[in-house]
Order: sequence, then structure tokens, then C-alpha cells
Amino acid sequence: MELPNLDFMIVSNDLFHIENVRRILSRLGILESSIHAYEDPNDALTFLSKNELRAKAKVIALVDITMTPWTGWEFLDRAFQQKPNVGKDYLFHMLSTSVDRKEMERANADKRVEYYMVKALTRESIRLIIHVLSKRNKIA
Repeated sequence: MELPNLDFMIVSNDLFHIENVRRILSRLGILESSIHAYEDPNDALTFLSKNELRAKAKVIALVDITMTPWTGWEFLDRAFQQKPNVGKDYLFHMLSTSVDRKEMERANADKRVEYYMVKALTRESIRLIIHVLSKRNKIA
């Protein structure tokens, strides 16, 4: 699979999840410098506010719904309050360990969210994210 010019942002206070996704991305050929992982959503917001993306880069943001001090939904709200056009460069995916119909419906109804995904992510689920975003012309 040819990988487009992508960065990944992981927002989760689940260290196992972060390391698992880092390992998968590395095996897919994503450079470590293109992976931005944050245990604290405040740090992720700082990254969003200061980040100057590489030319034509998109960021696939993997946001854990269940984290502290905010939920993934609160993080998403704050990201868009801080930077209203953040959705232009960041493609948000909400992650959870549960198959909660209400959360899935909420993600499907929210125009800021690309997908709701169940953790733990696999190599195939990340390839699927890239493939579908490419087919929808959201990434080049």
C-alpha cells in the first residue's frame, strides 16, 4: 500500500493503546516524526494550536472517547473552539473499547468525525482508514 503524505495524532491516556498504534504505524512505514502521541489532551490542544503542517500533509487524529480530564468529545469541542477550521487538516476518528450504540450514533451524526472505531486498532483497521479516506478524496 502506498502511503500518502500523512501524520497521525493519537490522543489517549491508555499507554498500551498508544504504543500499539505506534508499533502498527511504524510497521506500515510511517516515520516516527509523523506520529504525535499525547496522554494529556491539553498537550494535544497545544500541538493543534502551534502545529504548522508539512506541505499537503493531513493528520489522522485518533481520539479516545474515554480519557481524563476530558472525554474525547470534550477534546473535540475544545479543538474546534480553539481552531474553528481544524477539520480542514485533521481527520478525527473517535475510539472506544465498547460497542456503544449511542456513541456510534453520536459519531455518525457529528460532521467533525470521520468514523467511530472500536479499540484495539489493528494494522488492517489503520489500512482501512487510509484506504477509505483516499477513496473519498480526503487525503492525496
